[in-house]
Amino acid sequence: MKKTIGDLRDKSLEALQNEVAQMGEELAKLQLERGVNPTKDSNLIPKKKKRLAVALTIISEKKKLQTLGTK
Repeated sequence: MKKTIGDLRDKSLEALQNEVAQMGEELAKLQLERGVNPTKDSNLIPKKKKRLAVALTIISEKKKLQTLGTK
């Protein structure tokens, strides 16, 4: 997970927002497919949710840093 966090922190705010949108769509698809075609990895949806939460947290941190930097 640390490798993932480092990769996300290196991205720009715009790139993170695009990735969050993509992860949201991916998560919605997985949740729909779960009932019809269960995956072998039952922990896949929680993993995706956690990665999405980490990305959203990094976005909020970057926004706060931008607002503090402009004051």
